[in-house]
Amino acid sequence: MKAALINGSPRIGIDYMDVSASQTLLTMSKRYLRKNHVHDYEEIHIKTGELTEKTLETLMGCDVWLLAFPIYCGGIPAHLLRFLKAIEEAVHKSGSPEILVAAMTSGNLYEGENSSAALSMIANWAKAAELRFTAGLGVGGGPVLALHGPYAGFRHWRSLGRAMSQFAESATGNGPPNMIFCSPNMRRRTMLIRLSRIFRRKWRAL
Repeated sequence: MKAALINGSPRIGIDYMDVSASQTLLTMSKRYLRKNHVHDYEEIHIKTGELTEKTLETLMGCDVWLLAFPIYCGGIPAHLLRFLKAIEEAVHKSGSPEILVAAMTSGNLYEGENSSAALSMIANWAKAAELRFTAGLGVGGGPVLALHGPYAGFRHWRSLGRAMSQFAESATGNGPPNMIFCSPNMRRRTMLIRLSRIFRRKWRAL
């Protein structure tokens, strides 16, 4: 199987100071996708919402589309919505391929359940595009993921490994469709204190 890892964050990620939670989740997912017989990847970064012919050709050559994006005001970022609309129109013109769609989201709020509305939007979009939605994963505490990098999940989310394993199984069609939510395994106050210390150090360095 071949997967398209679609980063829906507007962050470019040119250095460690600009790493996004979306990229962190995609990096972590590779380990679990390999266990479900996904060994080839195409990494796509959506920054403007435009769908080029080259990107469309790349997507059509993949079996699984794995979206990762931040939550803005409880919903999907505008540039990603434009991208999804363009894909839907292209799929309807060329016919509906047998492609699986899964999504991972992260937000600034503590609870992963706050991603449920955005994940439902992706599920509804996949249905409208006549694609098969297989799984959704909502992770709370997005800023911690972004600031600590791809290994933050195993340090601060003891349950994220189990959630990611279950998500990858469903995303690749090896398990039932699933909506999974995960929050940090630390108190909300502890998370806020750590974030404030990190931001203060960054401001002093400017």
